[in-house]
Amino acid sequence: TLVLMVDKGFATTKFIGDYYDIDKEISTKVEKTNENGIFTASNIPEGTYQLVVTEANHDSFADLLVIEPGRTARVEAFLQ
Repeated sequence: TLVLMVDKGFATTKFIGDYYDIDKEISTKVEKTNENGIFTASNIPEGTYQLVVTEANHDSFADLLVIEPGRTARVEAFLQ
């Protein structure tokens, strides 16, 4: 499970492949945080991913995301 908290509402999020298997893309559609900047997903297979968060007129946020079975990954992204 992933809980993403962004300081801007309606930010765009994308999971770019498994970090160790670039041909495996997790999300081909655009996901948005809600108006409070929260995005939750529970259907992400375990692995290491590149997480990218963007919002118009702000710098993007990118980080490695590790999803482990039975654990919740919490990420706070601050867009400048």
